[in-house]
Amino acid sequence: MIMNKIKVSVVVTGKSDEHGARLLLKDLGKQTVKPDEIIIVRSEDYGNCTRGRGRNIGIKKARNELIAVTDVGCRPRRDWVERLAAKVQKGTRRYKNVQVVAGWYRAVAETEWQKSFVPYLVPTRLNKGQAFLPASRSIAFTKSAWKLVGGYPEEPVSGGEDLKFADNLYRNPEVNIIFEPDALVDWPVPETLSAFIKDIVKHTRGNFEAGYWPHIIRNLSVVARWMVMAMWPWLIPGYLIIAGLNKGQALLRQGLALQALRMIVVRLEADAAVVYGTVIGIIDGWVIKKLRSLVSDG
Repeated sequence: MIMNKIKVSVVVTGKSDEHGARLLLKDLGKQTVKPDEIIIVRSEDYGNCTRGRGRNIGIKKARNELIAVTDVGCRPRRDWVERLAAKVQKGTRRYKNVQVVAGWYRAVAETEWQKSFVPYLVPTRLNKGQAFLPASRSIAFTKSAWKLVGGYPEEPVSGGEDLKFADNLYRNPEVNIIFEPDALVDWPVPETLSAFIKDIVKHTRGNFEAGYWPHIIRNLSVVARWMVMAMWPWLIPGYLIIAGLNKGQALLRQGLALQALRMIVVRLEADAAVVYGTVIGIIDGWVIKKLRSLVSDG
């Protein structure tokens, strides 16, 4: 891929992960197109700020118009910066002025448990075009597009700020988004069941804090499902088998029946985490926020 030089600032957020930051800097130093600037914002340096605020702080400090964003812990492929920058610079026939490029991320799973977590954490089907909402593990955008939607939401404590930011970009008629699935970063899947549960709770809670309704509705549907099954508990075994093995279809096709059965356990734990995260999300994201608003108004 050959392209004229375009200046890129890479903005990264992290918390208490010096090892991950060193690995990321090593990967960025090996890029086929080197970033002109790398800004790593440690939340500890800004009063343990939220990830959304950390991203905005880094972007405000960036000297260049084109911003590429990922997270500490992710491992960009060697041509990650080049592919993102090339799409913004060249555009496409449909979009003459590309302001946002949605990259992609590959789940890194080594153990059998990690492989069981992947279907619950990573979309199994890539949505092409503007219908795809990029995660900020792999995304590039112009500073003007970032300003146009008011930057990343800073309130969510548990996450979800990137989906809300992407949704704001998608809904703005002045912003063009295209999908570049080959702008890849490797993303490590949680290593243990407890870490997986913690991750699900965090993201569920973050959906409510960020007010991202597509995921809120999906989370509430899980709660409603279990409320029904609480009245008719004989439905639970069938639900877990069908829902769990549905996630393990690929494993079944490979003849990995034992690994597919593990998906039933993962399904139960994932649903329990969603229910708990929903309760906490409603309390923190709505009730407490409303009470704080009433107090400040009073």
